[in-house]
Order: sequence, then C-alpha cells, then structure tokens
Amino acid sequence: MRKVILVTVALALLVISSVNAHQEDQKLFQMALSMEREEGNLAEAIRLYQRVIQETEDEVLAAKAQLMIGICHEKLGNTEAQKAYELVIEKYPHQTAQVAAARTRMADLMAKMQSEPFLSHLYSKNDDGFYFEAQSLSPDGTKIVGIDFATGQNVVYKDLTTGKLVNITNFEWSNPEHGYTYDPVWSPDGKEIVFDFCGFADEVWEIRVADLEGVSRTIYRNESDEAGTIYPCDWFPEGDAILAIHITKANEVQLGVIPIEGGEFESIYEPDLPLDANFIPTAWAYFQVDLSPDGTHVVFDKAEGDIKKLYVLDIETKKAHGLFDTPASDSQPFWSPDGKHIAFLSDRAGSKTLWAVSVDESGSPEGKPVLMRDSMEHAKLGNWNAQGITYSNLVSMRDIYTMPVDPRTGAPAGKPQQLDFRPTGFNFYPAYSPDGTSLAFVSKPQEEPPLRNVHIVPVSGGEGRSFRIPSKNHWAAPQDFAWLPDGSGVSFTGETSSETPGWEDGSVPFRFFRLQIDTGMWQTYALQGEKWGRAEWRGDGQAFYYVHVSPDHQTVEISERDLQTGTDRVITEEGGPLLKCSRDYKTFATNSDGKIKIVDPQTGEILKELDNLGLPPLGRPSWSPDGENLLSWGPQKNSYNVISCADGTSQNFDISESLPEGTAGAFDWSPQGDQVAFTFRFLKVDTYLISNLIPEDKK
Repeated sequence: MRKVILVTVALALLVISSVNAHQEDQKLFQMALSMEREEGNLAEAIRLYQRVIQETEDEVLAAKAQLMIGICHEKLGNTEAQKAYELVIEKYPHQTAQVAAARTRMADLMAKMQSEPFLSHLYSKNDDGFYFEAQSLSPDGTKIVGIDFATGQNVVYKDLTTGKLVNITNFEWSNPEHGYTYDPVWSPDGKEIVFDFCGFADEVWEIRVADLEGVSRTIYRNESDEAGTIYPCDWFPEGDAILAIHITKANEVQLGVIPIEGGEFESIYEPDLPLDANFIPTAWAYFQVDLSPDGTHVVFDKAEGDIKKLYVLDIETKKAHGLFDTPASDSQPFWSPDGKHIAFLSDRAGSKTLWAVSVDESGSPEGKPVLMRDSMEHAKLGNWNAQGITYSNLVSMRDIYTMPVDPRTGAPAGKPQQLDFRPTGFNFYPAYSPDGTSLAFVSKPQEEPPLRNVHIVPVSGGEGRSFRIPSKNHWAAPQDFAWLPDGSGVSFTGETSSETPGWEDGSVPFRFFRLQIDTGMWQTYALQGEKWGRAEWRGDGQAFYYVHVSPDHQTVEISERDLQTGTDRVITEEGGPLLKCSRDYKTFATNSDGKIKIVDPQTGEILKELDNLGLPPLGRPSWSPDGENLLSWGPQKNSYNVISCADGTSQNFDISESLPEGTAGAFDWSPQGDQVAFTFRFLKVDTYLISNLIPEDKK
C-alpha cells in the first residue's frame, strides 16, 4: 500500500511539474508576443521566441515560435524570414496548421522578391547604438563587415542571424601598435576579409588579409621609394589576387594587382585625376572601382571638375572607354553578379537616384539606363553580390546649444537652448571670446559641402559675421578651435590646400590657421613633426604651443613657437594629443599614460598628475574661469564631468532629460562661468539590401 501511495505522489508531482513548465513556456511566448506587437522590439522578440524553442517540450508551441520568428524577420525586411519558414516545414512536419502558414507566407515572400526589387532593412544605428563605416554584405548574406571606432579603429562584422559583433582586429586607441584600418572587402567564398592598415607610429601602409577568427597576415607592405597609400578594392574571382589603388607620395594614382600570397604591386592603369598636390584623398572619394565577375574588366568613376563620369577598363588591353556622354554626375558603380548590368548613383533625374544599365561583354551599354530607385541622396553603396545591392543611409546633424550653469560647481542651472542661427544642421565646436560677449563656431555650408565657415555671433543675440576658411581640403573639423588671448581673432590646426596662405607644393599638409577678425585676413604657420597635433596660444599672443610627434615617433612633444624669431622650444616630452590652456594661460592640460597632466608652459614642470581611471578619455576640455576645474564629456551620452584639478575627483551631470535624441559634446565654459556651450549631434545610419534589383523578366 505504501508503495502505491509513493508512486501516486510521484506521478502527481510529475504532472504538476509538467503543468508548471508548460505555464512558464506559455508565459515566455506571451512575453515575446508582447515584445513584438506592443513594444515593437523585434530583435528582442526573436531572442525570446528562440528561448521558447530551446526550453519547451511542447512541439505545437515550438512550431508557433518558429513561425513567429519568420514573421519578425519579415517585418524587419531581411532575408532571414525565408530560412525561418523553411525550418517550420523541416522541423515540425506534423504541425499542419503552422506548416501551412509557413508555406503560404514563404510563397508570398518569394513571389514578391521574384517579380520586383525587394527592399530589406538589415541594420539601424542612432546615437544609442553601434555605428560602423565602410559596410558590405557577406556573399551568403548573413554578415555585414565594417569599421568600428568605439575602442580603436577596428575591422568588425555584425552577424545578422545572432546580432553579435565580432572583432577582426582588436586595436585600442592607447596602444602604440594601433593603426588606421579601412576598406574591408569580403573574399569570394566569404571566409576571409582584406583591408588596409597604416600604423600610427611608422605610417607605412599595408594590405592585410584575415579570417573570421581575426588571424591575419600582411600580403603587401608599401615601403618602396614611391610609398604613399594603398587601398584594396576587390578580389579577383579565383581569390588569388587583389585589385588595389595605390596613390604615390606625388599623388599619382595607380590601379593595380597584388597577389594574395604576397608580392609586388603591379600597376595596370593610371587615370588622370585632378588631385590637389598636397592632399591625401581616400580612395572612394576620388576614384571608386569594381571588378567584373569574370575578372576581365573594371568599372570606375572618375572626378572631372565638379562632377564624376563612369568608365570601363579592359584589363588585357589596358584601355578605358566612357559609359555615357551626358552632363550628369554618375558615381559608385557596381557590376551585377552575372556581369550583364552596371548599377550606379546619378543626379540625372535632378537628385541622387539609383540607376542600372545593361552592358555587353566589353562593358559597353546596351540600351539606355533605367531608374531603379529614388530617394538615394544620402546613400553610400556597399557592394552587389548574389543577395543584392547593399547600401547605407547616413543622416548627421550638428548644432550649437547653450545652457546656464552654477559658476562655482558647473552644475546645470537651467535647460539647454539651441542657438538661434540659420542654417541649422552642421554647426559645431563653440568657443566663447575672452570677454564672454561673443560665441564663435564652425559650420559647413550646405551649398558647398567641402568648405567650412567660421561664424562669430553676439551672445546677447543679433547679427554676426562669417568668414570662409581658406582650404578646400578641410576633411576634419578643427578640434582645437579657440580665440586669441586678446579676442582679436580665432585659430585652429587644419589641413591646407592651394587656397591656403603659406601653402607650398609638397609641403606638410597641416598648418596652424589664424583669422584676424577686424580685417578678415588669414595667416598660417608651419608645424614640425610627422603628425597633426593641437595648438593653443601663449597669453601674450606672441607665441603658440603645439603638439607634435618626434622624428623617431617615440615621444609626443609639446613645443612653443615664437612668432618673432620663428624658433621652437620644447616644453615637455611627456605630453599627449590633447592641449588646452587655462583661462589665465598660466597652465595647460594634456593627457598621456591614462592621466591628466597640468603643466607650467614656462618651465615644462608637471604641476599635477590626475588619474583618469574610471572616466572617459578627456575629450575637448574646457577650464573653469578660476582654473580649479576641467569640464569634459561624461561616461553617458548627454552628460558631462567637472573634474577637480586639485585631486582629480569628478562630478557627473546628466542633461539627457532636457535634450532630444542625440549626443552632447565639445563643451566650452564661458569666462564668466555662468554658461556652457556645446555641440549637439544627431546621427542615424540605416543599412538596406535591395534584392532582385534586375527581375528575371527584365534581364
């Protein structure tokens, strides 16, 4: 009798346990359903549905969860939907209702994809998320490779099936072995990635190849007499060589081949490109190329004045012919996977749109180009493979905000307000004049995007003045933008071009710019060292301090340039890339070895060393009027730190509730101490895939 009772109790407990497990599975499924339909968080919903499949023993519920994963992917607009529906059919053949639903949805999806171009959303980023540049889709459509700038400049890929980010390189900004990485390109089999690398220390350019675990090898190191820069463009179809662009020190552009097993760069074509003799361009900005699927021809765009034209190069004959004879600007060309079409961006319809043209075996057009997609004004094409054309849309806006603060602590004393200035959208790096009555900042005019202006406006409101920066090659914003001590002008370090006073053919491309406000005249001063560093004025305005790298690349020096004698004096060899003078010009702050260093510019003595542990890197700092604190960006977006120069303690102030979506940075503390100004940035990047760009009936 006792044995019967024990068995009965055990069975009852088993039933209760089974019921509880089923209830938990149902609860998890409902959480996923709510996340999908109410929260709209499809990625999290997919993760929860996957948990249901892994944890439940209920096949009906598992089949429902797998079907819902497909529906979520369909809402996201990506190609994983089809695979999810196929799994319903393969794994749960006895769940007839779910299998029938999966077949119906998959048939509708396939019919749509075969009859017309089909747009899928692959990836989205705003200021909360992960951002990477130079994106392209893997051959199987499961991964996007790009460049990440979070901890260093690294090649990474995002796995679209798991959502995970995987580093191919693992550089950190503080690591002396760090370097510039860019232009990642998938191998034909999707097992390797080629990219360029330039060490920040030796500035020698390389082409590297890495597998998906990050094991890399150098196949070319540009140490020849011509040296210069090197950029990978594409793989040859057999995977045995790389098509690359070489730009010599004399800015001669060469298109050539590098064997995948290593060897010399063999030039196959030298386009006549109008490059400024003192400008180092990125490859895609002036000369973007794509190799035909059979490896016999190259399509490329070529800058001709203010527009671009498309050409096709026959690799065997080394002769190129133009595609179109129109006044339109055409750019970013790509071959279709079958080699029968070329897609490109063009303004021939009035705004930037995507076009495609049928071509014969020589790459000559067969018929007229056809408009494939409009609204591509901010598009950057990634690549065109069997999955379709990948492109990213970037929207970036920057504007100036001001906010009242407590003069003693720097704590917010009111809400931030956007500066009343038009046009909005690209205004940044505010700086208060020494008397606090004016605010200067930099802007990029929309009608002439390569150029920059300096604007100076009264803090109390009213009309301001505008000055054009004399350089067409101002690719990087002047992060050390500041006033002269007497308020007579502004200055910054920047990149020169032929319009720049003091520019000479073949000279070092970076100089110290100075604007005299009353006359509107610009002066520039040459800088020593191999790299661009930041600069600040001495208190009397007769000299300036600047950061440069020593000739042996072993030390970062901060020197003083006397304007009367033209001589330099080394202040300290223990500096870092940052340099910011206090309001009274008696000290300056720099950063190195994970510490903030307060330096006496007259003696070079390090007065204080403040540990920067637990704080973000000291960005573009500002001093309090009394010189007792530094203000810099905070660990969270839309926050800032006030750091005590006495002991390094920091107080963080969060202003996110008073700002829209975006990120605040580049703070400047007014001389009176009652106000701060900062740059507020909104950035959003979306990556899309256009599948079936050329439907079967149009091929």
